[in-house]
Amino acid sequence: MRLLCAIAVFSALTACGNQPYTDYFPDAELAPEITSITPPEIDGIDGGQGVVISGTGLANARTVVIGSRNATILEATDTSVSVLIPSFTAGGGAVEVAVVTDDGIARLDRSFTYKAPAGDFTADEAASAYLAVVDCPVEAWGYSPSDDDYVPLWWCGMEMGWVEGGGWDGTGLQPGYAGDMSGYGQLSSLPPVGEGRFYGSGDPRPSKPGQFFKYLPAGGYISVTTERDFARDLAYIAEKTADLETYYSYWDDISFIYEPFAVGRIDDEDVCWTELEVESALGDTLFFDGDPSDWSHIDLAYGVEELDGEYYTEGYFSTATVDDASNGSLVGGSSGIVLEYDDYSGQFGPNAERWPGGGDVPFDERYFVRTKGLEEGGTPRGAVQSVTELELITPDLMTGLETLDMSGPIEFTWVPEEGDEDPSFLVVDIRVYDTQVTNPDTGWFAEIARFVTQGDDAAGSLTIPVEQLAQMPTAAPTFDDNYDFVELYAEVTVARHQLRKVATEDDESLVVDFVHAIAAPVDLVR
Repeated sequence: MRLLCAIAVFSALTACGNQPYTDYFPDAELAPEITSITPPEIDGIDGGQGVVISGTGLANARTVVIGSRNATILEATDTSVSVLIPSFTAGGGAVEVAVVTDDGIARLDRSFTYKAPAGDFTADEAASAYLAVVDCPVEAWGYSPSDDDYVPLWWCGMEMGWVEGGGWDGTGLQPGYAGDMSGYGQLSSLPPVGEGRFYGSGDPRPSKPGQFFKYLPAGGYISVTTERDFARDLAYIAEKTADLETYYSYWDDISFIYEPFAVGRIDDEDVCWTELEVESALGDTLFFDGDPSDWSHIDLAYGVEELDGEYYTEGYFSTATVDDASNGSLVGGSSGIVLEYDDYSGQFGPNAERWPGGGDVPFDERYFVRTKGLEEGGTPRGAVQSVTELELITPDLMTGLETLDMSGPIEFTWVPEEGDEDPSFLVVDIRVYDTQVTNPDTGWFAEIARFVTQGDDAAGSLTIPVEQLAQMPTAAPTFDDNYDFVELYAEVTVARHQLRKVATEDDESLVVDFVHAIAAPVDLVR
């Protein structure tokens, strides 16, 4: 009954020629006007930079909107409004600026431009994937008050790293999303080269672009794979063995290292797996002194004995399906990652039963991209070149405890990437955690400070000025008697991102972000 009465009253007002409310801005001569915005463009989408909007009638500005997002008003006069710009969605472009006052609304279309890293490259991105190879030290070193000395703590283990990947297939364009998925430095929010960005405990962290996923049936995937080369896999294990000798503090206690062997998984209730020592490798074929014919999957590993067999530890470095096997040899499936679709989250991720190892995403190889969505079977999308290995010269993060002295400039150096036309980014990310507080979202220590900066990959070096680190707290890994972290803990990640893309459909693209990152605890001093 109330609804009918309300409709009747509204109808009577309009029928009599009356407006249900007066004109909100009655005096057009008092309406504001925008003539310019300074600076007219910025790099990055994270927001927070100051700009000045010039014009007339701006003194009582109530709201400033830039690119459909509210800016923070700092000061307003009749001829200008100073604001902090908001964060933007990934992709970059020219947007409208609008000022709302008590007397009207002023607009200036396409008057402000923000540049997102690789914005042109990712402008038609509709699907995304990332493959990340992460290196980290076998041990983390920290100070033990009870020992009154620095002692090692088992950290990344014999593998000294891992591989991960993820994907997303959108219902519309999602430019820049691939470079934000891995978490090793969000490309869309990087400051310009030579600048740094600090985040305190109360500062909001960069947000990822909006997600609009395409619902797919079970069995959908994004496959990014390269041809299997078991000799390459064995060479990777040999490199890790050499790293173990360089960085493992108990190397002198190692009494025996087992040659690489294959762990074969068997679809049998009574026998889950067996092991065979690898005799040799040729292309996609492994040779054994034994019979792998009942294997369905394999993992390549090595073993280490310490103190005359008192301790035995294994490291796992790559995994493969078995395409064909007979007495004495097997043919393995491709390297890389098959990201399988999860209809609950809309995301793509590695199969939990075949989690990839460090050797499964080799550097500088040609990868073939294939997708499966609603269509029957998979669709080839093209081929891309993978990331160039990041060879970090200084600091040597693989030692497990490098000291970064923030009382002076800090220099990072690496072997530069050369001759690549696709976007390549070098990101340094320094984070400090409170080890006594747990972040409920991550299950890890609560982050209280973060500093992010970008280097020119081709330059091979990056120097962080002392003033950029003025707000970073000092932190040193410290263990209690149970070898649990106490006090503040700092970690540095140096990551190389290299973007690649292939066609999907309707002139859109699938962007693949290949990442090689090196992450380790550090001692931050001043």
